[in-house]
Amino acid sequence: MRRPVFTTSIPLAWLLLTAAATPGHSQQDTSWQIYLDRPAAVGDRCSVSSTGSQTRRLRTNLPGQMPEDSLDTLEISYAATQEVLAVGKNGQPVHVRITVEKLETNDGSGPQQQFTPGTVLEATSEGDETHFHQGRDLLEGTLADALNLAGANLGSTNEPSEDAVFQNSQPVRPGTKLPADPRLLARAITLTTPFMTHVSGTSGELFFDKATICQDIPALSTESKFNIGLKGFKSSPDRELKESFIRAVNTRVLPIDPSLPLLHETLETDMRISTCTEKEEEETKKAIENGEDEEPGFTTVFHRKASREVKPLPPAGKPS
Repeated sequence: MRRPVFTTSIPLAWLLLTAAATPGHSQQDTSWQIYLDRPAAVGDRCSVSSTGSQTRRLRTNLPGQMPEDSLDTLEISYAATQEVLAVGKNGQPVHVRITVEKLETNDGSGPQQQFTPGTVLEATSEGDETHFHQGRDLLEGTLADALNLAGANLGSTNEPSEDAVFQNSQPVRPGTKLPADPRLLARAITLTTPFMTHVSGTSGELFFDKATICQDIPALSTESKFNIGLKGFKSSPDRELKESFIRAVNTRVLPIDPSLPLLHETLETDMRISTCTEKEEEETKKAIENGEDEEPGFTTVFHRKASREVKPLPPAGKPS
């Protein structure tokens, strides 16, 4: 069941926040419940504006093949209205209608507008992937990458509770740090990505910064940090990854009212994937002895930075 939205002329959450700021009772002394899990409901609507950039560098040095060193870049600017059409078993959207007002991309060749304002797309969550359609056409390549970078992608249907990962069940004060359970965090990554993880190399931390006001909505500011050790691909468990990881920092502004979506988010992610079979390593070492100093196998280095603003909207047909 959805938690109720405050509808009084002076929201209860606002009264709580202002009361906490009165003399002798500072916000720093007040405990707050942070709801990381935000179940959605069919008909939920919001406007989203975001910017982002990412780079992906691929280096390969495999026996019998020419070495490769390539760099792909992408920058986006996005604005749209999103409406939830269906939710999954974990309460997260699995089908969303997107009315695009702007999607500008730049892959190094100059800015390009991808859609005319008012273009309607649909996003569906299938396993760990989000598929975007315009009518019957599946959007792939740069368009799919740009929409993912814009934050239009949906969570995995296998995604576990974030509150459970951080064992977040009690009110906490500003300045509190909640460590993630490394086993639950590693399991969450394994369930929702193509990777297998090292529990011993996996850690996370949630920092509660302060109570604040955003878009006239009482809210809580948090910062999460993750360090994920990667040991292999689920599809090829015998191919071991070496010195591979995902590191991320995520800042969010979450309404005190748990029925509302997050209002602001920034995300910065670094990922390194490096692998080499024993045979490839042996053969490449011979090449190195002959004067070649390239790292054996293949290595992908990925960096992403994105920021988005979310504004809750009333259901379609109701006045703003």
